[in-house]
Amino acid sequence: MLFLKINKTDAEKARKMIMELGIFENEYKVENKGKYVYFPIKKKISDIGEIVELKGNKSKRRRSIEEILGKVLEKKELENLVRSYDLIGSIAVIEIPKELEKKEKEIAKAIIEVHPNIKTVAKKMSAVSGEYRTRKIKIIQGKRTKETIHKEHGCSFKLNAEKVYYSVRLSGERERVKQLVKPGEKILALFAGVGPFPITIAKNNAECEIISVESNPIAVKYFKENIILNKIKNIKVVEGDAGKIAEKYPEWADRIIMPLPKDGEKFLKSAIKSAKDGCIIHFYTFVESEDPLKKAEEIAAGKFLESNTKFKVVSKRIVRSYSPKIVQVVLDLRVIKNK
Repeated sequence: MLFLKINKTDAEKARKMIMELGIFENEYKVENKGKYVYFPIKKKISDIGEIVELKGNKSKRRRSIEEILGKVLEKKELENLVRSYDLIGSIAVIEIPKELEKKEKEIAKAIIEVHPNIKTVAKKMSAVSGEYRTRKIKIIQGKRTKETIHKEHGCSFKLNAEKVYYSVRLSGERERVKQLVKPGEKILALFAGVGPFPITIAKNNAECEIISVESNPIAVKYFKENIILNKIKNIKVVEGDAGKIAEKYPEWADRIIMPLPKDGEKFLKSAIKSAKDGCIIHFYTFVESEDPLKKAEEIAAGKFLESNTKFKVVSKRIVRSYSPKIVQVVLDLRVIKNK
């Protein structure tokens, strides 16, 4: 039996990840051994951690979604069922194919039965769009609320799943960037949302100075609540246009975070202006899946050339697949101004 081996400190993050990917194997128990937790999984997926084989113990706790829906859905309908979903706090945001809409309540009930921590199931009613990168959702089962508290990396984030943008799939990136931060850094967090990047950093780096910028007033409201919720003292929240505000802090930042996946390059020149020599810019972007890292570098190079500034790629990686032909990439770029 396949198991995902994870350090206990990262167990909750891993549990949410494999639930979202739809690969958790309900027929087997989660194993706890020493410093590690072993999650049973249905199949191997690259870049999720160490996969090991164990005998495992059969679980008697609850049935799988397939077992529950086996009496409700026909075989072809089960094949069309989208098993992955976004788990934001106690809300599961799912995709219901058009041919299964008449049975959406049964699908939602099955999800809640299998995962008691889920209190609300909502379905996607639109694509992510608009200036604030939000989507319409409709509650189809459970508690009638779109507000929840999502927990990750020891932090709590209160939010409305319809009114603000929140990507659970950037959880690993938030942890990665947090680990890179050095004591006393000045950090500019653009497109900060309800505060996941800056609060994750501040929770572990109280001596850093963080300025966070967000244009969505509803997200700003939640961000300020989350600062209080997490007992943070070193974050300043500024509501407004990321580009205009970044330029008010010329050569100020040691680190700049830019997690806006769509059209983020439009703000890169402003970020460069606010960067000190040696500043690291974490630049996220969507590109076509064919040679994506090269395409992302070309985008960044064009903006640095326009800014008459040199740079070095410190790190680059594919963060996640967005669609069959589109992936999200992150480049860690060191700004070079004094050469």
